Amino acid sequence: MNKKWGKALLWRGFSILIVLSMLMASGMVSPRVSAQGPLAWIVASEAGDWFWTADFIPGELNAAIFDTEAKGTELWVGTVTADESGFAFVDFPIHAVDLLPGMFIEVSDGTSTKGLVLQAISMDVFDTTVLWDNQERDIVVHAAEGAPLVGMALLSGYRVTLDVEDGGSVSIEALS
Repeated sequence: MNKKWGKALLWRGFSILIVLSMLMASGMVSPRVSAQGPLAWIVASEAGDWFWTADFIPGELNAAIFDTEAKGTELWVGTVTADESGFAFVDFPIHAVDLLPGMFIEVSDGTSTKGLVLQAISMDVFDTTVLWDNQERDIVVHAAEGAPLVGMALLSGYRVTLDVEDGGSVSIEALS
């Protein structure tokens, strides 16, 4: 079975909570609107006590922060305005909540509702040199402890082929 995947997103940093409510998207650079509306997603930071949205329908968004994924205690509820690209930024002066792992953020534009559970991801960063095409290249390596990050566990038992060029394809095939 071959599947085409959209553009992969790579985030760098320390103690950043990276949570994408959209794991796969077909399309080119940034999917904006499907038949039912945008493929919305959320990113949050425990260290900065902020979250932002992308690809929601522009206009008023309803947002809430809960103490758990089960929507136990409501810690904050409010409305924010998404710009023409569906982006809205919500930080501590707006929500006044110390964001912690295990908390749940939910955002809705009336058509699409997305939620995320905050999970701490600690990244180690290393400077190293690799041999690439018979030439040494200095690179930065980002390493995370624990289970595979978003998407990697889904690839267990599959072969991934990348055409690394502008507009190149990505195919995923089950290993026999």
